[in-house]
Amino acid sequence: MAATSTRADSLQLRDVTTDTEVVNLTAVGAVRGTVVTFASGANGPGGGRLKAEGPLVSWRPPGAADYGPAVDVSAGGAYLLEGPDPAKYVRLTATAGWLPPGAETARVLLADRYDNYIGIGDNIDHALHIRPVEVKRQLQLKNIGPQVLRDVRVWLDATAATYWVTISLTDSGYTAPTDEDAALMVGDLVPGGTQPLWVRHNVAPSTAGANPKLLNLVHARFDGLI
Repeated sequence: MAATSTRADSLQLRDVTTDTEVVNLTAVGAVRGTVVTFASGANGPGGGRLKAEGPLVSWRPPGAADYGPAVDVSAGGAYLLEGPDPAKYVRLTATAGWLPPGAETARVLLADRYDNYIGIGDNIDHALHIRPVEVKRQLQLKNIGPQVLRDVRVWLDATAATYWVTISLTDSGYTAPTDEDAALMVGDLVPGGTQPLWVRHNVAPSTAGANPKLLNLVHARFDGLI
């Protein structure tokens, strides 16, 4: 069984001001005796499923045909459940003695969470302001795991240009890399290591049809654990 903070969930995107992890999906639903406390952004919104067979619980992300590896949660506590793609994981808390005695499945609805430090269309009335507005926030990539993360990189979703979003590792020279080949290279992150990441949203004056619920557009990846 993979412990929490030892695999894909070792790399966190955090808000510097509150020192908390950025949450980009909310999860509703679980099998008895469990609570989904976090779902990785790679899952995407939609309906996933949890399956319990006695103490063994497994995760099927939205759109996936199969479940990931089953994890024994009988001891209770926090667990990492991965789908067939390890990047599509959930963290789950189980309560010993409250798990279903037999087989049980449950639908878990994952929904986009807005106003989450990256969705920075927050509360800007695009139709009323007469000058360009710049909204900028400092985030942080952090290795919360026990191993070195190799070749960490970060880029934006292809839709970022539509919403005038750019990023920078240094608060200067902002760019909008929209595929992994053009990603900003962070390099290796040691355990506990951090990398600042600034996200900037430029809103043109009187922009018609701008999305006030801008979604999480940031992607991050690393090659492996050392």
